[in-house]
Amino acid sequence: MFEPKIDEEHEYPEKFFEMTKKEIRAFKNQQREQKIQKLKDEGKRVPKELLEEELEDKEDAKKGEVQDQEDVRSLRVLERKNKKEFKTHLTDEMRQVERIKFQYEKSQIEKELKDKIEGFDEEITEMQKEKYRLESDLKNAEMKLVLFYEELILLKSMEAREQELTDKLAGCRYAKGEILSKINGISKELKG
Repeated sequence: MFEPKIDEEHEYPEKFFEMTKKEIRAFKNQQREQKIQKLKDEGKRVPKELLEEELEDKEDAKKGEVQDQEDVRSLRVLERKNKKEFKTHLTDEMRQVERIKFQYEKSQIEKELKDKIEGFDEEITEMQKEKYRLESDLKNAEMKLVLFYEELILLKSMEAREQELTDKLAGCRYAKGEILSKINGISKELKG
């Protein structure tokens, strides 16, 4: 009978970055072996640290065999990155649809930004006009203040003369009252 097999790589692309400790160790060993081979090819002496590191890794591998299945780490590995991507005409079409969608969204955002900038500029010009109006009103108020201050100085200079004339007026009224009372007395005498 036919038994279907799931292609893990294409079916679960989210597992692309999941690594086990075993895979990490294998990658490190591969890197170290490449360094050792490169040094041997160049005719240079292989550092002791590289050889000791290999021994430590073997000891760690023996200790961590059980943990490999449980502990999964998310790392980026160059070998997996270079693997070919599974492409179909549908993926190309989806990318094209997404590109069109993103271009539309970009144009909408640019339009909104342009509208906001224009609105901001209009508000600034209105505020400048309002500022000029307020400055004009302020100048008018300052001119009135100067005029009122000059009138106040003029009134203060006339205050002594006005007081003098008021006193004179009071004296004349008093004299008028006396004269009227004399006239009344004389008219009574005439009647009598």
